[in-house]
Amino acid sequence: MPEGSTVRWEFATTATDELQLLFKNPDETVTATAANDQFQASRRVLRSQEYTVRLRNAASLNRDPIQYQITAIPDQTPEITLEAFSDTTSLRYLALGAICSMTTALRAYS
Repeated sequence: MPEGSTVRWEFATTATDELQLLFKNPDETVTATAANDQFQASRRVLRSQEYTVRLRNAASLNRDPIQYQITAIPDQTPEITLEAFSDTTSLRYLALGAICSMTTALRAYS
């Protein structure tokens, strides 16, 4: 995903009182919000990182960590190729064709 994106996690759980995402380098803990055996968390991703999902209930803390990797793709300068095509019959029109490639959303500017 492009760096700077906001990621939203949704977990369906049973017998879980608390769910946390533990990020490394830099260390950060995100505690998910609970509603009816579901947990939701969101976070803006600025760099590639490893993270662990930690579950907790009244009986114990999960002993086997569940580890994941999230990869952020750095923004790149957009590349735009523009080509002009002349109207060869009446010479009154000019058509433009463009190809745009980039890793983030395209915004219209006027």
